[in-house]
Amino acid sequence: VETWDAMGMRATASHDLVIKDVRVPAIAMAESRPIGPVNDQAISLFAWFGISVAATYTGVAIAALKFAKEFAGRLKPLTMPRTIKYLPGVQFAIAEAEALIAQSRALYLGVARDYIRDRDSFKGETGLARVVMPKYVATNNAIRAVDYCMEVVGAHGMLKKFPMERYYRDVRAGPNHPLSNARARELLGKAALGVGLAETPRW
Repeated sequence: VETWDAMGMRATASHDLVIKDVRVPAIAMAESRPIGPVNDQAISLFAWFGISVAATYTGVAIAALKFAKEFAGRLKPLTMPRTIKYLPGVQFAIAEAEALIAQSRALYLGVARDYIRDRDSFKGETGLARVVMPKYVATNNAIRAVDYCMEVVGAHGMLKKFPMERYYRDVRAGPNHPLSNARARELLGKAALGVGLAETPRW
């Protein structure tokens, strides 16, 4: 059912799937996991999913940065002797975007390498926090980086004839993928402080 009508990431086309009059036997279940401590399967899920999401949204930011740099190199306002890439404000915005993207790439590539080399070192809630952090950092960095790129491009970035408008919309979806910002912060903070996720009262 074509229900996907989102602000951004429209090409993902995450429509509804309706299945009727189907019975699936329990033996066909891929995995049955009771509520309880974080296990290897949960960490594996977030390792591939979270790092993939981190790379995807960093890719959007890289595309936005590429466009912003090209745009800055060719836009020459009538009141200026050279293109806008010579303006300190433009240079500073590009520098910030470059740094944010570099941070994200270093983190998610490093965690991916660590997980491939020694996945047994990713255990429990601290292991889960290690694979969740790249997604949290990269999706939020991507938004900030694209905002800097939009600052460079200016009002032109709001026009649909330029790709910046799409990058700006697309990158907003990142923090909504699991774990959301609020859930990720709680996990990361509790893991850092040695507080268990299942401890009650919760706060």
